[in-house]
Amino acid sequence: MRLYKKAAAVLLAAAMAVSMMTACGGSNGGGNPENPDSKPGVTDPEKPGDGKDDNKGDDKKDDTALPDLDKEDGIDISWQSSKAGQYVQWLNSKQSYSMTTSTTVAGSADKLVTFSAVSNGKTYSKVIEDGIDSSDVTGMAMLNTGKYTYQMYPKVKIAFKGENKTSSSDDSTTKIDTALSVKKGTKTYNGKTYYAEKITAIVSEGDKKTTQVMTYCLNDQGMPEYIFTKTDRGVAITQISDLKTDVDQKLFEVPSDYEVYITVVSKDGMTSYVAHENGVPLTKEEMEELAKKLSSIQ
Repeated sequence: MRLYKKAAAVLLAAAMAVSMMTACGGSNGGGNPENPDSKPGVTDPEKPGDGKDDNKGDDKKDDTALPDLDKEDGIDISWQSSKAGQYVQWLNSKQSYSMTTSTTVAGSADKLVTFSAVSNGKTYSKVIEDGIDSSDVTGMAMLNTGKYTYQMYPKVKIAFKGENKTSSSDDSTTKIDTALSVKKGTKTYNGKTYYAEKITAIVSEGDKKTTQVMTYCLNDQGMPEYIFTKTDRGVAITQISDLKTDVDQKLFEVPSDYEVYITVVSKDGMTSYVAHENGVPLTKEEMEELAKKLSSIQ
């Protein structure tokens, strides 16, 4: 099913976008240690771009004269003292959070808008707007409860259940292993000049490791508004909005009125069939009805 495969790919991309913003390590910074609900920069008078630096040893230059990262090299700082590092540290300290991300590729009309939420190891991602190709997966969602994953189609109240082959604690998820360098400067986008930090990092996805370059554009509160990531297709531009730490826990449950299906694979892996959640195979008539429902949302 082309729609099923695209939904999985799109929702995986959404989950990866969030992981790239939250999975990088760091030992310092990130909000107010005496008030874990504070956001980075909100209670700290030293905000990005105010001419001060959290790590006085990194550089002595005035932030009012920061270089344009699109035109010249930035000023070296440590990950721990960076505003991006403080943001990541703050977000990683939260058991629950949600955000909306809008991702485009520079020079392309493609656009993907997703809502993502995390709570106590569970993750939820939903496609709000799919402008990638004619096979529209708007409204579809992916739920990972830790033990199982569910690909959900709200328009027809259907979910496909599978065993989760990974966990939040293993090395098979996408994450930033090491920040090789962090350079601060400015970046202008949509007519606005931002305090920015360009991060070159080693990123792992399972056993595969690659070097990736990301530029965070941060507001006066130290929160990222845009993240620019170099990809094989060009520069991916991700806009972050509606970041909240109060998450509706019902997001992490499959609604009771959904029909849940599983795919059963033979021991030799050569054949498979669709079954109800209890393992009973679908009849020919039920398969035809399921195919009709899925085709109605393409």
